[in-house]
Amino acid sequence: MTDLLSADGASVTQSLQPLAAVLTGADNPYRVLQWLRRRPAARLLGGLALDPEALDHKSLDALPQRTATAYVRGLLVTAGILPPRDENLALLTNWAARTVAELPPRHANLVRPFAEWHIIRDARRRSSRGRYTYAAHKGDCGNGGAVQAAQYASSPIPPSTRSTVPAV
Repeated sequence: MTDLLSADGASVTQSLQPLAAVLTGADNPYRVLQWLRRRPAARLLGGLALDPEALDHKSLDALPQRTATAYVRGLLVTAGILPPRDENLALLTNWAARTVAELPPRHANLVRPFAEWHIIRDARRRSSRGRYTYAAHKGDCGNGGAVQAAQYASSPIPPSTRSTVPAV
């Protein structure tokens, strides 16, 4: 455990001590050892342990959002290293920021206010009431009409895929 959670291989830093306690206090240590040897989340955790002072939700949000990232975030929240947050709301906020960043500037200037003041604002309101679920997040990502419209408008449409309306 010390090898994984320490930069020098000698001792676990004070900020990661709670995580070491969670992992070493598991009911079945064999499963933890198996996880340490074979899972990408363990490798990710080892990389993050090299700079424990920079360990926060923002640095995890900057990583590719895969299962390993979500698992490591869950471990860090369980250990008390990171504060709990509404992950579904964070997923929506990060998705909107990434999506708007990929748009051309003229589209982003139109879509950003809509995403922030309509979609994300409504999601925050539902989250504060404890009603913002993963399904709601997926629906908001799929139903952000202005975001999809801007993506559609900025992508070239091959002539063969355009629908033609017969003249009446």
